[in-house]
Amino acid sequence: MTSIKRLIDKLLDNWLAKVVSLIIAIILYIFYQASQIDKKTIVVPLKIVEDGLVMHVGSVPNSVAVTIRSNDTIMNMVNPSDFESILDISYITEPGTYTLPVHINLSSKLMELDPLEVILKDEEITLKVDRRITKYVPLQPSVVGEVAHGYSISQISINPSTVEISGPETLVNSIDVIPTSRIMVSNAETNFSVETGVQEQNKLISIKDSGPFTATVSLTTQIMEKVFTDITIDSYGLAPNLILKNNLPSVSITLSGDVPSLEKYNPNGRIASINLKDYTEAGSYEVPVRYSVNPAFSIVSKSLESVTVLLEALPEENPAESENPADSEGESEPAESAENGAAE
Repeated sequence: MTSIKRLIDKLLDNWLAKVVSLIIAIILYIFYQASQIDKKTIVVPLKIVEDGLVMHVGSVPNSVAVTIRSNDTIMNMVNPSDFESILDISYITEPGTYTLPVHINLSSKLMELDPLEVILKDEEITLKVDRRITKYVPLQPSVVGEVAHGYSISQISINPSTVEISGPETLVNSIDVIPTSRIMVSNAETNFSVETGVQEQNKLISIKDSGPFTATVSLTTQIMEKVFTDITIDSYGLAPNLILKNNLPSVSITLSGDVPSLEKYNPNGRIASINLKDYTEAGSYEVPVRYSVNPAFSIVSKSLESVTVLLEALPEENPAESENPADSEGESEPAESAENGAAE
């Protein structure tokens, strides 16, 4: 008992100074420990879980900031992959705007570290959600370039012709077609097929099958009209006892046909003609003009449908005039002399 009493007396002796010293020691310890604690901020990708009836729309942060506090030894052991940030909207069933908590999951390695303090900067995020729907939309060819001169694209068929898309109801309903990737048609002159895919859409739109698809491009020649002038009218079938007295006019015609062929067409030969075999007597006649062109072309217009021809009879040969007129004028002798001279 005496020893205990002495110990108590020693403790109580000048006790105020001892208490102050103890408090100062505790404060110094706390400051020392605090000086050994460091902090840093880690950016953690934000994962949105949307396995239910709705999905998010609009802008949502891609990541969240996490601040950790610990000593240098532990700090060096921490990696961003040790954290997982999750925003779960799977339980939501109706469209609208919601403020939801962000959950942080730590790896098993971090769970064993001490001391370690984890602070999430943004504990809640506000976002808008909409119903998830699915529908089929047609593929729309995306043509690049120009086909060869004189040709045009008559049809582009895609096989398969539709794709299945899914996403927020409002956004999906605003999409009528999905454009394909570029289909080059530069200087094409014949039908051809090529593989193609789809162009990237809004990141909220999911396309079930992105290809490749087969695009078949069908071409057709363009049609044009061209005027040909100064075409000579040929005549045939004229009776041997008749002659054509007047000059026939030249004509012009307008043809229609495909551009490549018509641009190269040179109308040589008998294009315009008249047939005179049915006209056996001299006179003035209105004769129809006949036109003959390449069967690939059609005649749009003609400058003349008929022409006027003047036919005259050839002068008849007089039998008396066929004899030498000098016989009746007493000049037979010179003639005979000439003949005899010729004979000699």
